[in-house]
Amino acid sequence: MSLYDRFRGQDDAAKLPIWPTISTVAEILSGQITDEQAIQRFDLGSVEQAEFAQVKTHVVQKIEGVRDSLTAVGLADATATTIARAVIRNDVTQTLMRAELGYDSREEFNADLGIS
Repeated sequence: MSLYDRFRGQDDAAKLPIWPTISTVAEILSGQITDEQAIQRFDLGSVEQAEFAQVKTHVVQKIEGVRDSLTAVGLADATATTIARAVIRNDVTQTLMRAELGYDSREEFNADLGIS
C-alpha cells in the first residue's frame, strides 16, 4: 500500500493517524527518533518504506535549501536551520492534512513530498 492510501484510510485498519504522524515528522527532524523507529511505529510495508526514504530525502533537501537562503542573507546557521525545519515541517503538515481530507490527489501528494 502507498503512503497516500494509508493517509486516505483506504484500509481503515492500516490508516495512518494524522497527528501522531505529524509529531513523528518533528521527532525525526529534531533527531529524537531514527527512521527505523518511525517505520516500526507505523508498521510501514516495503512500498511505504521506499516512499518514506524518498520523502526524507526530499524534506532534507528542502530544509537545506531554505537554510542556505537564510544564511545567505546573514542569519546564523543555527537560527537558519531552526527556521528552515519549522517552515518545511509546516509544509509537510499541510500536505498530510490535505491528503487525509481528500483535498489533494495522489499525484499532488506525491509531488509535494518528492515521491516518484
